[in-house]
Amino acid sequence: MYVVEPIYDEFVRRVVDETKKLRQSDRGEFDVGATFWDKQLDIIERHVEDARARGATVHVGGRRNPNLKGLYYEPTVVTEVGNEMALMTEETFGPIIAIQKVRDEEEALRRANDSDYGLNGNVWTRDIERALASPNAWRPVGSA
Repeated sequence: MYVVEPIYDEFVRRVVDETKKLRQSDRGEFDVGATFWDKQLDIIERHVEDARARGATVHVGGRRNPNLKGLYYEPTVVTEVGNEMALMTEETFGPIIAIQKVRDEEEALRRANDSDYGLNGNVWTRDIERALASPNAWRPVGSA
């Protein structure tokens, strides 16, 4: 996820706070379930450890859930990520949000379009004119 500098710190704080509220369980009511495949859990761990080793900060989560048996990885928020990290350049498919600070919308679009993948794209803003103009700058993907 790319977030512009003026709102970055507050955005990260709110995402971390909300992520801490997520419930993970193997029964009853929960927000985040298990990973579907042991090899996928290995990929998730490898991507987070690669990011950590390259200087990223894990604010919450970042490990298998020690309280649950099975393929549970804790909901995770990672910042100070870069495009040299597997977390930003490969498909992780885990309960992880990687947040990268960018100067402006143009940098966000440039970084988002610099990928071999194009599964989904979203623009969140209070400025409707910006929201309507932004999808035209995205490289064509499944949805925007």
